[in-house]
Amino acid sequence: MREEVRVYVARGQEEAVEVVRRVLERVRPEHRPKLKVVRVKVRAGDFPWYLEYLEELFGGIATAEYRRYGIRSLPAVVYKGKTVIQGRVPSQEELAFLLACEGLRVRLSRSLKYLSLRAQRDACAPWRLSSPGVDNRGHQRGGGDNSVLLDMDDGDLPPRGGEAQAHAPRGGA
Repeated sequence: MREEVRVYVARGQEEAVEVVRRVLERVRPEHRPKLKVVRVKVRAGDFPWYLEYLEELFGGIATAEYRRYGIRSLPAVVYKGKTVIQGRVPSQEELAFLLACEGLRVRLSRSLKYLSLRAQRDACAPWRLSSPGVDNRGHQRGGGDNSVLLDMDDGDLPPRGGEAQAHAPRGGA
């Protein structure tokens, strides 16, 4: 089955469809997903109210598609069952980068290629960082820089029980 990119737009948001079309033109034809546009006949600001209205009148079946993807505001772009962006019209470069992070083979500018490769590397990284300068295992990193530390092993951990302690030499001297 051929992949598809779904674009959910409200009245007056055709710019979002054009941005997606321009990004998909940068994908080779053999890898290009099908574009499906879902037009909602309300204004973007009225969309949350519209969802509540549909829910009350018809129950969950009427809003199942929006709930499946977590769409709460328009415009929204969905690729491979994931909501890539919603609530605003992205730039072409931003949308290309987001779709590339989801696995679409889209041609990126040189600077975005570097970011995409770094994002792929970070997604595969064994450690997630909670905040800059602190790794996820709870000890402070030296230097105070905000770079991501990926190649850590258990030898870098402090001893259990708090601060590092000086080790006494083994032997009876």
